[in-house]
Amino acid sequence: MIKVGIDFDNTIVCYDNVFHATALEKKLIPTTIQKSKEKVRDYLRSIGKEKKWTQLQGYVYGARMDLAKPFNGIGEFFKKALKNNIEILIISHKTLFPFMGPKYDLHKAAKNWLKNQNFYNDDISAFFELTLKEKLNRISKENCDYFIDDLPELLTESSFASNVKKILFDPQNLHKNSSKYQKATSWQEILSIINER
Repeated sequence: MIKVGIDFDNTIVCYDNVFHATALEKKLIPTTIQKSKEKVRDYLRSIGKEKKWTQLQGYVYGARMDLAKPFNGIGEFFKKALKNNIEILIISHKTLFPFMGPKYDLHKAAKNWLKNQNFYNDDISAFFELTLKEKLNRISKENCDYFIDDLPELLTESSFASNVKKILFDPQNLHKNSSKYQKATSWQEILSIINER
């Protein structure tokens, strides 16, 4: 059986519309800002509101997870993976509470979001680790054959298990190709990469 580890935030869950909608709701951005998590973040940083950005993240990942949508194709990926005897493990790292603002339980919010998704079932394990180191240890401990993440810096970490094939999920094609991972812009492409093994 092939084991595929998948990151959670910005890999399974797409937050672009949520960050835009909540930033507008809180009057933090003008309506002209694009519907993108990165554009909202970059705008707030450009006007010296890094604290507001940090608080907004806690609010979205805690209180407004209900607004977040799965990326296109992830449900189909899960169905086909399970049919093809591919074991799915969700392995993420996030603090239990936001760094600033109200103390939302971020792990509980993420688990509740998964429970509410039609593609999620008891055949899929989910691990929410508190630190990046614990996430990397979990990937190694679970003997993942592949790991999919949206962060090149995680996939190129020196302590990342060397026997794991790494896939960068890059739906907006923002990152350069690298010899250290394969890049994919859609879940259909990721399924093809794994099926080519």
